[in-house]
Amino acid sequence: MPRSRREDDDYDDRPLRRRRRDDDDHDPGRRSGGGGLPIGLIVGGGVGVVLLAVGLLVFLLVGRKGPQPEVAANGAEQVPAAGVGPRPFPVPAFGGDGAVNPFPAPAPKKEGAGKSMPAGTPTVRQIVFAGGTDGVVGLMSYKPVGTGEVLTVARTKTGEKLGAVEIDLKDSGNGYAVAPGGRFAAAKGSAPFEGDPLILFDLPSGKSFRFTPYARSPATITNPNVIGFAFPAPDRLLTVTDRSGFDVWKLPQLERVGGQPSRPSGSIPFVGTTGVAHSPANYGLSADGKTFAVFDGTGFSFFDAATAAGKAKTEPLIQPNGSMNFWGAAFSADGSKFACLCSVYAPKEATALVVWEPATGKRVSLTPLVAEKSGAGIGWWGPNHVLLWQGGQAEAKVLSVQNGTVVAQVQMALTTGRLIAPATPGDMLWYSYEGSGLAGGAAPMLVSVPAPPTMPTSILELGPDGPRWK
Repeated sequence: MPRSRREDDDYDDRPLRRRRRDDDDHDPGRRSGGGGLPIGLIVGGGVGVVLLAVGLLVFLLVGRKGPQPEVAANGAEQVPAAGVGPRPFPVPAFGGDGAVNPFPAPAPKKEGAGKSMPAGTPTVRQIVFAGGTDGVVGLMSYKPVGTGEVLTVARTKTGEKLGAVEIDLKDSGNGYAVAPGGRFAAAKGSAPFEGDPLILFDLPSGKSFRFTPYARSPATITNPNVIGFAFPAPDRLLTVTDRSGFDVWKLPQLERVGGQPSRPSGSIPFVGTTGVAHSPANYGLSADGKTFAVFDGTGFSFFDAATAAGKAKTEPLIQPNGSMNFWGAAFSADGSKFACLCSVYAPKEATALVVWEPATGKRVSLTPLVAEKSGAGIGWWGPNHVLLWQGGQAEAKVLSVQNGTVVAQVQMALTTGRLIAPATPGDMLWYSYEGSGLAGGAAPMLVSVPAPPTMPTSILELGPDGPRWK
């Protein structure tokens, strides 16, 4: 690198006075005292101008390259301390009068509403519960396209993972259940000619058992088929047929401990489920697992779920083999009320929400619906309203038990992995959305929404920030 004039002077460290005397000794013209400017001054001045120009050029070039490493007195380059880099330009201090920080710190991330479920659980497509708000929840998710499903079981209040099972593609999409305590889970397969199987999973051991409670054959094709199933206790499985029969099985040995026979072949209306969530249409199990209700051909009968003994029966809704449709049925959280949304067609068409007392079979109310004539499952939301699902799991309507009118609507915000649970433990509305950025990977969030003391006549939007009335 070219030295500046100052650097050249420093390099020649001879005393200035001695240097001039030596130069004079070699300058005959100067010693002779001839006229005009001294030659040394002319030459020296020219060299000075050149050196000044070179120095200015060097300064400009060095300035364009940015700051250079500092050099100590001994010539060693100064190395910045660890983690501290050279500063290309001075950074002003912010926070003074009128000063604005152009690089503000990012705002802290707002935590979403609800309880985080097990991290790494794929996007939830269906939710099932057991044991009420203090029990367990099953989260059904799809595996990669064409390979089946995953059912993850966790504690509802804490999100603690109890286990997960994989369900083959051939057994997917037909309904799910989890047992109180979370040891067992079940999925329904499809084999109409042999009888639909249940796949029972023992989560701690990882074992599974394929079980056909009502077998069929070419000679017995008219036998009833399993339509619903639930766990009334940690070690009990209850299966329901499409003709009102049911059986109770002891687990894990699958020993039958009680039940009731099905109606004869050809009996209608059938027992069934509604919508994509397989919500009960005309049967149900109380949250404590003690009472089972099922349509018996004319009305509803209530049974002890542990012994299958009868407890009560409602008044007839139709004549035997009469025409009737069912849109949903559900127990209240404390088991004191059982509701069914149904339609009859004789002597005239009517759709009503009917509520009974399971302990006695006494009818509490019968409320004709003002506008709604169908639905895809119901669930209690507080003591005076039920939710009526609309085919999928992204919206519902709120029906008044007193007058049968739609008083509000519920809908999911446009969020990935969103759905409303087709059940209402604690008489609360539950929904899920897909969380992100949590330890161990993304995790679904589960949110419960108590019924408001006074129901607003508007739209309730459900999203990551919680419920919001619009």
